[in-house]
Amino acid sequence: QAGHPAIADSTGPINAKQWSPAGLYLAGQHAVDTGDMKTAADLLPLALQSDPGNGALAQQALIALISDGRFDQAIALAKQTVETDPKAPLAAIMLAVDAVHRDKPARARELLTGMGEDAVGRIAQPLILAWLTLEEQGLDPAEAAMKPVAAVDGLKPLVESHLAMMEEIAGKPADAEKRFAKLIDEDHVTSHVIEVYLDLLHRQGKDQEAEKVLAKFRGMSDEITGAMADKLAQKLKRPAPKQPLIDTPAKGVAEVLFDIGGLLRSDKLNGQSILFSRLALYLNPQLDIAKLLTFKADPVAGGAVPTTAGDGLAQLPTNAVGFPVSASGGTDDGFLLSVPRPLVLTLLAGMMNEAVSEIVPDRDLTALESSLCGYMVRELFLAPLEAAWPLPDKPHYAVGAGGLPRNVWRVAAAEPALAAAGFTLTLDN
Repeated sequence: QAGHPAIADSTGPINAKQWSPAGLYLAGQHAVDTGDMKTAADLLPLALQSDPGNGALAQQALIALISDGRFDQAIALAKQTVETDPKAPLAAIMLAVDAVHRDKPARARELLTGMGEDAVGRIAQPLILAWLTLEEQGLDPAEAAMKPVAAVDGLKPLVESHLAMMEEIAGKPADAEKRFAKLIDEDHVTSHVIEVYLDLLHRQGKDQEAEKVLAKFRGMSDEITGAMADKLAQKLKRPAPKQPLIDTPAKGVAEVLFDIGGLLRSDKLNGQSILFSRLALYLNPQLDIAKLLTFKADPVAGGAVPTTAGDGLAQLPTNAVGFPVSASGGTDDGFLLSVPRPLVLTLLAGMMNEAVSEIVPDRDLTALESSLCGYMVRELFLAPLEAAWPLPDKPHYAVGAGGLPRNVWRVAAAEPALAAAGFTLTLDN
């Protein structure tokens, strides 16, 4: 354990003095490779302190910080990076997004026009600039700004969807409707295009047409699209909102980031997919995936029986997801929280504001779902446990990355342990 911080308890604070810079880097890079962005965000900035001029390491640290939602640290690191390399693409995008967040479009434009090129930036930069141009110069110049992306093979539908959103903001709902309809007819169907299009039809009183579009979406026969379709059907039953779903350029920029995250998911670049999804949520917390915790939780633990760590692990169901939990202050009050994976999926669906009436069928978690597990466990299990603590000196618990219980809970098989006989979680909508 002493030679490798990734094998140590990653839920507590890391003491950089115990590890060599190389060890911190290797462990942090391993965490990135395995999708454990929390550990990576702990380790890589520490490694960077020993090698502040290492641009590749700064990029990896920035990816980890953004992916784990540590925006104050990410912005500070991005500022340091652009001072050294004004063309660093990811740092420029982070600071540009923050400038949009602070309603500083001129600063955002300056950062974007000065950034260097990379594969993702070649898509993100023109689209973000187009949304800034819409507010400053109008629809036609905004459309022209997106031409470099439209020329890329396979990306014209992406440009068309953003142009339709812009047309709606510009007071041309009929043009937007035609453009969305063409996308659907040509089978360029994504959940978010469907959501924005249905919102437009619903506000125009065209609910029958909206139902037809929704039926086509359901026909895609996918678990995720099915759950999304149920949610959209509920929206059509509510009174139509007065404002479009995307009603400001800032929200349009968030759509760019969200869409790029989707493109990267398709390319299996899950680390950067999570990064851009996080940036989208930073800019527009009202994106559906950010509507976290629409319910409160009341956990009640059952009795506990003495056992050993090995026997306790052997009794867990095969589809259990284990979450290592540690207490602050370096005490030995850590434990393994084991949750059946279908229940994890159901709780995550509730976090994303999906209407869930029964336990979700078992399947592997997506990278984005895995990235939200720490937040879910903290808010639904650990925060209520801390609040209900009967003694004045209340503990504070931190959760590590989830996974196969015997892989994430590194305790000797013969170690004495207590196994909770049951755990009841009551959720109130």
